[in-house]
Amino acid sequence: MKYSKPFMTKGELIRAGIPRELLEQAYADKKQRFAMKLNPHKKSSNIVYETEEFEKWRLKQIDIQRRMA
Repeated sequence: MKYSKPFMTKGELIRAGIPRELLEQAYADKKQRFAMKLNPHKKSSNIVYETEEFEKWRLKQIDIQRRMA
């Protein structure tokens, strides 16, 4: 998938068609280094995703699911 910007907020990615649950799963992944809050001291701060690294993570998740099927 191609993204319009190198960094996108959670809302922008949802509008682009990425499911909210997938974005939340990606952010919660302890090994990821591509999603972060703009202000980590604010509980309600926007989450920003580095789209190139997120896409690599997303494709890896698809591969893992295919292997398990």
